[in-house]
Amino acid sequence: MGACRGFIRLVGLLFCVGGFAMQAQAEGNAEAGRYVFQSDCMFCHQDVEHPDEEQIRIRAGLDLRGIFGSESAIGLGIMDEKRLIQWISKPRDLKPDTQMIRLPLTDQQVVDVVAYLKTIPAPHEGEGMSKAPLQSRRCHACHDFRPDGKTKVGPPLYGVFGRAPSIQGVPFTVWDADTLDRWLTSPASVKPGTKMRFEGFKEAADRSAVIEYLKSLHD
Repeated sequence: MGACRGFIRLVGLLFCVGGFAMQAQAEGNAEAGRYVFQSDCMFCHQDVEHPDEEQIRIRAGLDLRGIFGSESAIGLGIMDEKRLIQWISKPRDLKPDTQMIRLPLTDQQVVDVVAYLKTIPAPHEGEGMSKAPLQSRRCHACHDFRPDGKTKVGPPLYGVFGRAPSIQGVPFTVWDADTLDRWLTSPASVKPGTKMRFEGFKEAADRSAVIEYLKSLHD
């Protein structure tokens, strides 16, 4: 009986120690993650602390500013801590046709990178962007929403509502609620071969939120 109690206490101690170890790893270290990001991730992604618009256009990877908590631009859903860890650890488990390579990072390094990305705000966050709906955050990686916005991967979107499309091959004469809804549902269906990698909003409520936000961007 005494041996049995001793075994139970030992098992409980092991679970406790294991739990503390997992908790310590799950916390992550943003500064350590910064070093890993700059050493390994910047081969494909731009420097999120010192962004360069030209680099955004030529780098193979997306602009990762504001990625934490936003919805993926390539159909992976909301990029919370769990999803980011999954994506960095085993990208092809989430998207088999991705061009992103699996980096030789330890579990702790992955958690550290996620902790670092948590500290990086979205482009122009706090500069009149507070009214932007969550759905639009996935657009910020490729588009500029400011009145004096520049072309990034995609054209600037300030004042886009009511304007003629600037993309050749789009079969619309004006961006209104109907044409924007069709475009945001599936850009590739509207313009086959489009360079826009966004797969589309499947929910009508998400498209409506973005369209209403775009309507509000005018002088």
